[in-house]
Amino acid sequence: TAWNRAAEGMYGWTAEEALGKPAGEILKADFRDGGRAEVLRELDKNGQFHEELVHYHKGGFPIYVEEKSIVMCDESGKAVGYVSVNRDISHRKAAEEALRKVNEKLQQSVRILEENNREKALIMELSDAFQGCFSIEDAYAFVSDSTQKLFPHVSGSVYIYKGNSRLLETITQWGELSSQFIRIFAHEQCQGLRRGKLYLYEHAQSSSLCTHLPAEPACHYLCVPMMAHNEILGLLILGSPAGETANPFDDSLQRLATDVVERIALALANLKLQMTLRSQATRDSLTGLFNRRYLEETLAREIWRAERAHRSVAVVQVDVDHLKNITDSLGPDASDYVLREVGSYLKSHIRACDIACRYGSDEFTLILPEISREHVLQRSEDILQGFRTMQLNFQDKVLSPVTISIGIAMYPDNGITTELLMRSASAALFRAKVEGRNKVILS
Repeated sequence: TAWNRAAEGMYGWTAEEALGKPAGEILKADFRDGGRAEVLRELDKNGQFHEELVHYHKGGFPIYVEEKSIVMCDESGKAVGYVSVNRDISHRKAAEEALRKVNEKLQQSVRILEENNREKALIMELSDAFQGCFSIEDAYAFVSDSTQKLFPHVSGSVYIYKGNSRLLETITQWGELSSQFIRIFAHEQCQGLRRGKLYLYEHAQSSSLCTHLPAEPACHYLCVPMMAHNEILGLLILGSPAGETANPFDDSLQRLATDVVERIALALANLKLQMTLRSQATRDSLTGLFNRRYLEETLAREIWRAERAHRSVAVVQVDVDHLKNITDSLGPDASDYVLREVGSYLKSHIRACDIACRYGSDEFTLILPEISREHVLQRSEDILQGFRTMQLNFQDKVLSPVTISIGIAMYPDNGITTELLMRSASAALFRAKVEGRNKVILS
C-alpha cells in the first residue's frame, strides 16, 4: 500500500500506519454487499473502477469519496496491483443532501397546498350544495358525500339528534371502523357533547374514552359537536387505528373538522328555519293542514298537470254541520277541538298524492288528482259514513254525533280553472246543505 500526504489528511492515518495493511482494513469502506472483493472483481473484469463510496476516517466518522481505480500491469501485461485516486466529496454530498431536504420540504409544502385547495373546493361545493336544498333529506345526502371526500384517510360517522330527544342517530358512516360506530346513542355518552366542544381521545394517553365508542380495537378518536346559534344539532366522529401510524388528528385536521362541522351546522340550522317559515306560510296553525293560499297554488298546478296528461282532478268541499251550535253551547275551545279532529280524520283517510286543506272557518277542501267520478263519489261517501260513527270526547264529555256535508266538482267537466272548479264545488256543497246536510252532492 502506498499512502501520500493527501491521504493522510483525508483519512487520518499516517503513511507508516497505512503501509502494509489491506485497503479494506484501513478505509473500512462501504462497498455494498461484496466488500472490497467487489472492487477487485470489477478491476479484473474491466481494468478500472469508478464509483462514489463511503469511507471512514481513523476517528470513525464517514467520508464521502469519489474513487477512481485502474489496474497496474508489469512489462508483460500482467496485473500487479492498482492505483486509486480518491477525492473527498463530503462537502458536495452535504450540499446535495441539504438540497434534497429543501426539495422534499418544498414538495411537502406543495402537497399540503394542493390538499388545502382541494379541501377548500370541497367546502365551497358543500356550501353551494346547501343553497339548493329544499329538504333535510337532501342536505343529509350532501353531508354524507362531502364528509367522506374531506376525510378519506380516516373512518367517520355523522350523527343528528332524533326529533326533540337527547338521542343521536347516524346519517352516514365510512371507513374501516364504520362497523364499530353504534347507530344510536345518548347525548350524555359523549365527552364532546357534554362539554360542548371538540374532544380528542388519544389511545394510551390519560384522556377518557366516550362510552359510545368501543374500547377495542385500540384507536384514536375525534368528537366534534355541530353547533349553530348556541344549539347543538349533531356530532361528527372521526376514528383511526392506533399503532399503525402517528395520530392523524393533528392541529390542521382538527381545524378542518371544526370548519366543516360549523358550516354543516349553520346550513342545517338555516334550512330548518326556512322549512319552519315555509310551513308557517302554507299551514293552518289549528289543524296542521295546508291553508287556503297553498290550496290555490296547488290546485292551479294540478289542473296544469291534468291538462297535459289528459286526466281528471276532483275538488271536494267539506263543511262541518252545525259547528256554531257547538261553539254556542260548549265554547270556542270545543269547536276548535272538533275542527282539529275533522282535519286529522281527513288527513288519515286520503291517498299520499291527495292534498287536504283548511279552506275557511268550518270548511275543508280536498284535491284528489287522477280520480274518476265514481271513485271520488265512493270515497266521499266513505268519509261521510266515517263521521257518522265517530265518537268525539271533549273534556271528558262525549259530544253529540258530528256530521259533515260534501260538495264535489270535477276537472274538466265542471270547470277548467281554479275559480270555476272552486265555484262548482261550493255550489254542490250549498245544495248538500239546503237538501238537509249530512250528504254528498256531485256537481
